Amino acid sequence: LEMALLYYGFYKGKKWVLILLPILIMFTRIDTVIFLGIVFLVDVFWNKKVRWNYILGGILGVLSTVAFNWFYFGELVNNTITAKKLLYNKNFTIPQEMSHFFKSFGNFWGMLKVPGDFNPMTIVILVFELACFIYLIRQKEKRNYFLWMIFIFGWVKQIVFISQKSLFDWYYWVPQLLLFVPVLIFVLEQKERRNLWLSLLMIFYIFPMLVFQTVHSIATGNGEWNYRRTIGTFLNHYEKDKNQWILLEPAGYVPYFSGLKTIDEVGLVDKQIQEEIKKDKANYWINTVKTRKPKYLLSYENLYEEKNPNAAYYKTHYKLLKEFRVKDHLKSDNKILEKIYNLKPSGTDYNLYIRVD
Repeated sequence: LEMALLYYGFYKGKKWVLILLPILIMFTRIDTVIFLGIVFLVDVFWNKKVRWNYILGGILGVLSTVAFNWFYFGELVNNTITAKKLLYNKNFTIPQEMSHFFKSFGNFWGMLKVPGDFNPMTIVILVFELACFIYLIRQKEKRNYFLWMIFIFGWVKQIVFISQKSLFDWYYWVPQLLLFVPVLIFVLEQKERRNLWLSLLMIFYIFPMLVFQTVHSIATGNGEWNYRRTIGTFLNHYEKDKNQWILLEPAGYVPYFSGLKTIDEVGLVDKQIQEEIKKDKANYWINTVKTRKPKYLLSYENLYEEKNPNAAYYKTHYKLLKEFRVKDHLKSDNKILEKIYNLKPSGTDYNLYIRVD
């Protein structure tokens, strides 16, 4: 949608596209307003005029998104945004800020997600992206108009999301791709030795990334479908009363396949927990357990550990029903898949507790 807007709206000059596509783009994710805003500013600066059709499209996009939230969710701002801001809002010290930055370093600038907090290859790719961008914009070409839009957007979105402590790697996929555009253009526009450049790009970047992403996707699929889903199917067969509640995180495969009513600890699907977070953020989990008494608890932690200040309560009111471990779901009849599962185990160990009183 975003590239169609640039091509048909700003390159081909179709006015109806400038009205319709901002609506569709903003409807996909509210943070796409960053893209639409950068495109608007670059266009005004470049052409020294305002496209009023585009402004109308932006206004309609905001109105349609807010209207959908109101009529479907009963709120102006999507609860996902509200819940995550409430729980994840933290005041970091400078050392913590630096630690967070390096922990997320692999998400920025280079589509690299290899293990480790700091990967020097990301710096190499970043420098190469910048060098290609500077080389291209020094040439007086019409394509620079779109190159500025894409490159500035990529940088702005990355900076906005890292400043908001966004750890989820999928938030960075779009800017990662767009920041690589100057490299692709640079290689494709080489009149001499273009085949050599393409070969180097394939050998040192595209093929390794394809292999890594394939392994990553298969391993993640195993972690979700063959592991996390089985927790839900176990509960589905074990608990026949689908009016019972389970407190857990995340709200995804497990509650869906269990069929149980769900309290997720972030508050994405259960707003009551947000009130507990507002009242006592440090103890909202145990307070929710005590007040709402869910029949099941699915926890990353061993709730019986002595270091847990509420261990006595859990031992009195809940018993450990079953342990779920990632290592138990790494086997496959297909030896290649099994090697991939073991190479990159995906998932989290869980303990499932059931209320005894």
